[in-house]
Amino acid sequence: MSGDPLTAIETGLAELGVEYRVRFADATSEQSLRAVRAEILGKKGTLTRVLRAMGQVPASERPRIGERVNAVRAEVDAAFDGRLAQILSAARQAELEAAG
Repeated sequence: MSGDPLTAIETGLAELGVEYRVRFADATSEQSLRAVRAEILGKKGTLTRVLRAMGQVPASERPRIGERVNAVRAEVDAAFDGRLAQILSAARQAELEAAG
């Protein structure tokens, strides 16, 4: 990321917000959903890449950016939990229909 680090982080977080929604919706199995979550929140994930510029953000802005990052991480976790519940429910329903 080049240019203003604050803008780069804000833009990256906004893009991440779109990315996880689309990719979670496209996941059709628990395994694929967990893989997407790791690609987004993992050690080498999208969020980590976005945060590389954090050291260049003015100290006065870091608490605000930190709160925003935590909010995005919480959104991703909540969306993951919701999509996982949908996938598991659909799998259980398919098993019941196959058995019935």
